[in-house]
Amino acid sequence: MADAPISSSPLQHEPSLSHAECAAQELAGFMSQSPGTSDAGDDFGGRDDAPSPGDVEEEFPSGVLETTPSRGSDTNGIVVACRLLRQQQLTPYQRTEADQFIKVYSFSCCMMIFLQLCSVKNKLDEIVKTAPPFTVSGPLFENMKSLVVAVLLSAKLGAYKGSLPRDHVFTLIKKDGVHLPAGFEKNAYTLKVINSAIQDELTQAHSRIKKMIKESVVASETIFELTTAVITNTHSSVTVPLCARLALLCKLYTEVSDATYWDKVDARLKLIRTMAGDDTMKITRTFEKILEGDQAKYGD
Repeated sequence: MADAPISSSPLQHEPSLSHAECAAQELAGFMSQSPGTSDAGDDFGGRDDAPSPGDVEEEFPSGVLETTPSRGSDTNGIVVACRLLRQQQLTPYQRTEADQFIKVYSFSCCMMIFLQLCSVKNKLDEIVKTAPPFTVSGPLFENMKSLVVAVLLSAKLGAYKGSLPRDHVFTLIKKDGVHLPAGFEKNAYTLKVINSAIQDELTQAHSRIKKMIKESVVASETIFELTTAVITNTHSSVTVPLCARLALLCKLYTEVSDATYWDKVDARLKLIRTMAGDDTMKITRTFEKILEGDQAKYGD
């Protein structure tokens, strides 16, 4: 009996077709067939994170999957919204608001966001209005004290009283920008409180330094001993210019020790600058001579 012709199987292909063309034909045949009996929920070729409509509905059951002509279908966006909803733990009222928000026109979305921001701003303004008046906090006060000492111990300070040292301290505080309220430069009351606190601390520092100079003169201490005592608990160090400046303060204390002491110090500094014509070399030589005189009187 003659052998029956062997029918070609679907997987066989013409020799003239390439491997890629054969694969394409095979896949096209698979796709043209009617769906099988596999579970409808299986997703062999989909993404691992692509949920089924039922899963999304369970996550966001308020009806956000309903599409409207205004927005079209955006399943991926809805999935992201559902995840954010779970993370933020919104209230039922906010969930309803989110349901309504996703269905409206783009322009309406922008307007809704704008109006909500306006409402938040109004509430923040009310909080600011009811906030207690500004006061200098402990950390800001400690920072202020440190900067006051640093300014008064500067060998380049042109005056110890008036607005000059206060302005220097304020500039340093502003530069650091720590422990300061937002927008303090535009608030006249806050600026007044800060400047007043700086001035009070300058007055206290003047008193402490003058007292230490008095004790040093009475005890006939050397300028090095005085300088070391003055810079205790500060970030300053003993330098020749600082020793020369303190030597001038000691010299003037022996001449006048009453309430006009710091005024006399400022007047002497101004006289030195005027006579030197603001020549740095002449000013430096003047302070060197003052330091040499102090060392000759009290020792090195």
